[in-house]
Amino acid sequence: MRRILTTLALAACHTTAFSEVHEIQQTGLSFIPDTVIASPGDTIRWVHGSGSHTVNHGDCAFEDNPLFSGPINNANPVLEWVIPDAVNGNIPFFCSVSSHCSTFGMSGEIIIVPRSGSTVHDVQQDGFTFSPEQISVQPGDTVRWSWSAGNHTVTSGDNNTCIADGQSFDVALDAGNDTVLWVVPEDMPNSIEYFCRFHCELGHIGNIQLAVFGDLNGDGCINGADLTLLLSDWGAADSVADLNDDNVVDGADLTALLGNWSGCP
Repeated sequence: MRRILTTLALAACHTTAFSEVHEIQQTGLSFIPDTVIASPGDTIRWVHGSGSHTVNHGDCAFEDNPLFSGPINNANPVLEWVIPDAVNGNIPFFCSVSSHCSTFGMSGEIIIVPRSGSTVHDVQQDGFTFSPEQISVQPGDTVRWSWSAGNHTVTSGDNNTCIADGQSFDVALDAGNDTVLWVVPEDMPNSIEYFCRFHCELGHIGNIQLAVFGDLNGDGCINGADLTLLLSDWGAADSVADLNDDNVVDGADLTALLGNWSGCP
C-alpha cells in the first residue's frame, strides 16, 4: 500500500548537523537510484545527465500542494530539496515531460524515516476509536497511525466542534493510505486534538500531549505511578527514569521528579 503524509510547506524545513545529501542521477529516461531512504533535514539532489526533464512531487500526476517541482536540463543541471521536519512517509516523484512517466516509467520514490534516536508512538485505528486515544510525545518523535478497516482520516482540530484547524495534519487513513506518519515539530504546543472527519461525532477522536518532564508513563501527570517506575529502575544505567542523563537512576532523578510533581489523577 502507498503510505504518505504530506503536510507542511517547504519553508518550514531546516538542516541539522547530522543531515546527509542523497544524489539521484538522471540517466536517459530513468532516475538512478529510483528509491532513496532519507530523514528530515536531509537534502535530495537530482543531477541532470542529458535531455530536458523535470522533477515533480507526485505519482505520474501533480500533487495539489507539491513539495517540490522544477526542471533539470542544461540550463538547470541540479535540483535540490531539503526534507521538511514535519514530512514523513513515502514521497513519489516523476518527470512530467511528454510521456516520460506514463510510458517509460520515469519516476522514483523518497522513503522518509525518522532520524535515529527518536521514539515512534503507534496509534491503531480500531473501529471508531484511536487506540490509545491519548499519547505523550517529545519534539522529534514520530506518531504512526495504522489502519484496520473502513474509511477514516487523521485530522487536527477541535474535538468538540469537529472542525479542522488546517495546521498540523489532515490525511486519509484507509485502504489506499494505510499508514500515516507525523514527526512532532520543535514548536509543538502543549496539546493537539485530532479526529476522524467521518466519525468525529461518534467519538472517533484523539489527543497528543507534549510530554511533561518527569512523566515516565506518558499519562500527562507526575504522580505516584511515575515514582514507582523510577524506584523500580533505581541504579539502572539505561532507563527513561534517568531524568538528568548522567547514566544512572539515583537521588538526583528523584529530586527532579518530585520537583515537578503534579499529583493529577
